[in-house]
Amino acid sequence: MVPSSSTSSTQVTFRTTVSENIEDAVSGELMTRAVTLFPCGHTFNEDTVIQCLARNKLCPLDRRLIERHAPNYTVRHLAETAESHPLEELKHEPSEEAVGHFLRGKELAEKGEYTTAIEALLQALQLTPTYEKAQAYLEFCLKRSSKASLSSQQLPPLFTESRDKGKEKSLSSINSP
Repeated sequence: MVPSSSTSSTQVTFRTTVSENIEDAVSGELMTRAVTLFPCGHTFNEDTVIQCLARNKLCPLDRRLIERHAPNYTVRHLAETAESHPLEELKHEPSEEAVGHFLRGKELAEKGEYTTAIEALLQALQLTPTYEKAQAYLEFCLKRSSKASLSSQQLPPLFTESRDKGKEKSLSSINSP
């Protein structure tokens, strides 16, 4: 028996794939009036094909000459079904354990402990991969930790110390009467 998490993941992938393949590649609209071109076999909305025939009689994807076209009732039916029942990704409420990891990660991020926060957020996402708050905080922490590591790598430690001492000297000379 397949675990429920992989089943929902498979359903999301399937739904996304179907949704992408019933949208016209040119207009981006659902192909409720789908027609298939011959000989290339690409499918578009009828309006797109009419525009191509009026312009240059070439398929917009592979630029092959359009010899004829025919209605594609399978794609039309799928598009009509998708229109009446939108294909939304399945969202699950995060488990209590995932929420606990998220809250710990959030608290650590607020303290500036990004490396440890990232670990906690990854644990939350392992338990509930669609946990949007954990995903957002993870992105934030990754950006912050990469900025921190870049700034620490830009100047060697000795140069940083001497630069800071130079600032102290210049400030003391300014403040001296």
